[in-house]
Amino acid sequence: MTPPEPAPSVPADAGPQPELLARTFAGWRSQRGMLADAHRTGSFERAIAAVVRPGMTVADVGCGSGILSLFAARAGAARVHALEATRMIDDAAEVARANGFADRIDFVAGDARHFQAADGLDAVIGEWIGMYLFEEWRHFDAFAAVRDRWLRPGGIVMPRRVRLYLAPIDDSRLYVERGPGFWERPVWGFDFGLVHRRQLDRTRRIIVKADRRTLLDTWCILDLDCAVDDSRAYFFERRFETRFTFSAGCHGLLGWFELDLAPGIVLSTSPDSLDTHWHQSYFPFEQLQVQPGDSLTARVETTPAADNGTPAVGLRVDLRRGEDIVASRAGHYTLHDTQG
Repeated sequence: MTPPEPAPSVPADAGPQPELLARTFAGWRSQRGMLADAHRTGSFERAIAAVVRPGMTVADVGCGSGILSLFAARAGAARVHALEATRMIDDAAEVARANGFADRIDFVAGDARHFQAADGLDAVIGEWIGMYLFEEWRHFDAFAAVRDRWLRPGGIVMPRRVRLYLAPIDDSRLYVERGPGFWERPVWGFDFGLVHRRQLDRTRRIIVKADRRTLLDTWCILDLDCAVDDSRAYFFERRFETRFTFSAGCHGLLGWFELDLAPGIVLSTSPDSLDTHWHQSYFPFEQLQVQPGDSLTARVETTPAADNGTPAVGLRVDLRRGEDIVASRAGHYTLHDTQG
């Protein structure tokens, strides 16, 4: 793997997206999915219990259902500021009252960037992780704003670090079932090449459950320090290379991440970890056939989407045989409409 290149210039501030936040997170359907994710929620519970001490003052940025605030109060925090921009805050406050924590959890409605902490904070926590990290970039900016303004020296942040990965994969099943491969052969005896071409032209990320045995290599494309970084770190360009000693098909790239929550507690969404509601992100392209001695070079660039500023993933992959590029694939993958 070649070392990363410096990040390009940071895009202009596209502003928050309150309508998108309200539509996505203001109902119990999405909150239930996160609460039911035992690997995700259980990892946060263990991490909060490990680092929150009696008497601490904690901010939970984007509290949603209030579950992390409840964990912090149960761990002994003297005061938890539960910050939430959507109407979920009313239900979360009611849940806290029903469980006897109304005296210790203070629910604060509105943009967390305007939050005022009278005496500073001992910990800033939050679950601001999109399906492939980037989607909740403004949530992370709110987290960073609270952290930078109110966290006391030596205070705790959770997550502590986030690492984002991509991997070339050899997975013909996934390529046919979820990617463009379905259209490459006649469908019920008919040529659907038109749809195949359109799918290749309109690249997008797809949420999948993948098999770790399909990975041809693993590239760490981002290592985020949650104590100092903000969403400007989400915009970068990186280059990678994988050399092959065997034959393989390459049917696109697979993405996942891992969260360092507390010392010894890492929440991974890799295909060889316990499944989560995040699953993995599949970036399909037209298949490549790799021979021994070939190399695969990739350029990964993230840029703001025109409609809302959310980072989109630009990929270019070249198959090299000796000094020659024998095939190339390129795509610009938005991170909307992920389930189709």
